[in-house]
Amino acid sequence: MEDEKRRKLKELIARYELEPSLCDIYVEGLTDKFLIQWFLDKLGIDNYAIYEIDTVEIPANELFELGLNDSNRGRVIALALKLGDYFRGNLPSVICIADRDFDYLLGSSEFDSNLLLLTDCTSIEMYLFNSSVLEKFVKLALRTDNLTSTKIIKNLAPILEEMFLLRAANHELKYGMEWLVGSSLKRCLKRKGDRAEFNSNDFIEKYLNKNSRISDKSNFLCKVQELRQKNIEDVKNKIRGHDFIDLLCWYIEPYLASSRKGFIESDVAFGALLCCLDIDRLMEERLFQELAKRYRRSNSLG
Repeated sequence: MEDEKRRKLKELIARYELEPSLCDIYVEGLTDKFLIQWFLDKLGIDNYAIYEIDTVEIPANELFELGLNDSNRGRVIALALKLGDYFRGNLPSVICIADRDFDYLLGSSEFDSNLLLLTDCTSIEMYLFNSSVLEKFVKLALRTDNLTSTKIIKNLAPILEEMFLLRAANHELKYGMEWLVGSSLKRCLKRKGDRAEFNSNDFIEKYLNKNSRISDKSNFLCKVQELRQKNIEDVKNKIRGHDFIDLLCWYIEPYLASSRKGFIESDVAFGALLCCLDIDRLMEERLFQELAKRYRRSNSLG
């Protein structure tokens, strides 16, 4: 989206000064937007509007001043903080929703803003890392008896956790390295029957080499080991959502009939998984409980 089409912070402030009861939601991306829209619509809530954060202009230097990265997540958090700081005790009916990302693993500080809600797990995608969702996906989308949600979770979780540690180490060390994708990544993965294996040592070597960081291997390994010692019980708090979808597509390929081969494409599998969610499942999560509470209250006041 071009900058001239984006609303500036001062425009949003004017908007909420004139109409403080507007129930606007700002999210990181398109999937977040439509999932939350579907959720609220199913609850019969209609007095709201949802915007992707790309509709708002927040300069990178303002993100850096707040200690945030130049990313959609950073912009969502920055918007919540800036609106909260301006309106203080008389907050508008705005909600900004951001992924937790590395927060659980790296011990990031909670942001002090009543306008900000964070996902219960690392990202929106991780609400799909659930046995009931995956079982529905296997039976109704893949239509195979050779896979179960238990088998998927058991085989993918350890690999996804390891990948998350490597990503977190890169983030903590501020190396800015590009992840291995495609065939480079797949060469580090192996199947032995139903079992999936990830050659972490080989991946690290390739990862560092690709990014001209092989001389930093010792520091990188030390950081990975340091992060590995942290005790995080819920696996959904130590997996990156996009890695889950990509690895799932790789893992399920041998189990698919020829008519189902389209599900090895990440977008196809992701869309099908989203369709396997239901309201009862989402209402078990704090983020969606809070959304329902706030907008039901707004409806009653309206």
